[in-house]
Amino acid sequence: MLFWVFLVGGLAARYAAGWRLLGGALLLCVPLIDVVFLTATVLSVRDGAEPTVWHGLSAAYLGITVVYGHRTVRWADAKFAHRFGGDAPAPPPNLYGRAAVVDAWKSWFRFLPPTRSASA
Repeated sequence: MLFWVFLVGGLAARYAAGWRLLGGALLLCVPLIDVVFLTATVLSVRDGAEPTVWHGLSAAYLGITVVYGHRTVRWADAKFAHRFGGDAPAPPPNLYGRAAVVDAWKSWFRFLPPTRSASA
């Protein structure tokens, strides 16, 4: 939730209000939320808390934001820049055909863990 609050707040400050410095500061908080979230989860488990569903959701959230967070920020920035900053619209996504399939597979492979070589 805080991811979206800082993302929209930062972009709104940057483009809608014209406060570039404040917008940049709020956008810098987006990855810091993950660090705070990870620290809180690790401290909770380290202090003896029984791992629960919430710890699992925390891990899932962190994984998704690490994998897709940058892509989401770029997408939202392009939308805000067009709507409030006067930039040209971003090219529409490929919904059909080979380019759409390639994009879907890239997105899927981005989420898979890296493989280790046998020689390592």
